[in-house]
Amino acid sequence: MSSIVPEVRELFTTYLDLLSDFHEIEEDLRSKIKEAYDAGRGDDLADIGYFLKQSEKVLEELRKEVSAKLQFTTLRIAHYVAMRSIEDPNAPGNVRGTFCLATPDIKSGIKLPSKGTDDYMKLCDYLGVHPEYSARGLLGFSYRGMSNLVDERRANEDEIPPGIDISHDRTVCTYRKNVKQES
Repeated sequence: MSSIVPEVRELFTTYLDLLSDFHEIEEDLRSKIKEAYDAGRGDDLADIGYFLKQSEKVLEELRKEVSAKLQFTTLRIAHYVAMRSIEDPNAPGNVRGTFCLATPDIKSGIKLPSKGTDDYMKLCDYLGVHPEYSARGLLGFSYRGMSNLVDERRANEDEIPPGIDISHDRTVCTYRKNVKQES
């Protein structure tokens, strides 16, 4: 086991304890909202709403920070795997930790055309959409579906559908929990 795993496990346990506390606060708030509503206390409801709005902002900032750390870690995993494969071409394209298997991948960062634009019409035409429907902008495209299609096309060196802007690639990482973990 890595020397850092106990420290990370302790941080994760602290995180889980905080989540448990948060759920208790949520339950308390739910009862306070009901109590204030049942008592006709609009002023209390307003204050609870304000508290929740402020909490939402804090949690959104926390979500952004966690997301940034995850992306930072993902890039480091991808770099680690790439450097390892340079040293050993037979090295696996993933990293097995104590808790999970991390598999980095490069995905196409695409920009889908807006309805009514020339690029939208080109993409609809390429996909065989009737011009009347294209002109009305009836079709919305799935980002995930189109991104997967572009990735498949690029892997097979096939033509990329017109109207899709491939502005950048993005690094993603799949984390799969190990079936049997060390204690």
